[in-house]
Amino acid sequence: MKIRNNLKAFINVIQLELSSTLRYRFSVLSDILVFSVLLAFFLMSKTGSTYASEYNYVNYKSMVLFGYLAWTLAITALTSSIGSISAELTRGTFYRKLQSPCNMIVLLFAELVSSILIELIVISVLILISRIFFDTKLAVTIVGIIAIIICTIGMFGIGLIVGGLTILFKRIGAITLLLEVGLLLMTDTIPTDKTLLLFTRIIPLTSCNAIIKCSLVNIPYVSEMLVLLTSSTLWVLFGSFILKRCIQMAKRKGNLLFY
Repeated sequence: MKIRNNLKAFINVIQLELSSTLRYRFSVLSDILVFSVLLAFFLMSKTGSTYASEYNYVNYKSMVLFGYLAWTLAITALTSSIGSISAELTRGTFYRKLQSPCNMIVLLFAELVSSILIELIVISVLILISRIFFDTKLAVTIVGIIAIIICTIGMFGIGLIVGGLTILFKRIGAITLLLEVGLLLMTDTIPTDKTLLLFTRIIPLTSCNAIIKCSLVNIPYVSEMLVLLTSSTLWVLFGSFILKRCIQMAKRKGNLLFY
């Protein structure tokens, strides 16, 4: 019975979030504009040209594009839980989610799925723009797509941690922005110092970008895939634990109804 209720709630949340987003389309249009401008800057400035010599891969722009799309999905996974929790705290309706018989993580994951489905529209436009205006054709590998899926789930775990902090400290938009920029600059989405990558390897997006590049040039990627699987699993488990702990602390302080 509990599994059936969770599944029903999972589907209902996805449908509700999709209908809500499609009804208010400005956020989708703004995402398309911002991501398109940023991508255009990278392609026009020849960002990632060092990949051509590093990986002996002439079509480096395709490599940058593939990693860029992985980054857009990663930050979607990161901010999905944060945005949902913050919005409900603002409206004063978060307590309803706490009282739901369905698992909190399941509900937040359903919102992630709906956000990803919407983000696929943005990604489609980015691919089209890069092809028409910059003559950049996206080279895709099955391994790269699998890595992005695993990475997205892992980044969802990190989002749960920040979502928990949102419950305790309320307004942390600046931290979210720093995380988004940091993921772009420190995970080899665009060329990153190799020493820095040794420290950011625990972030799923770093391993995901490495797998994407290796799969495009047929370099062994098994070790990176193991790192990605391990880090993503640990982030989801740790994120779930932190979120629950933050909710417990907020209940003790009695500040769940105040924003």
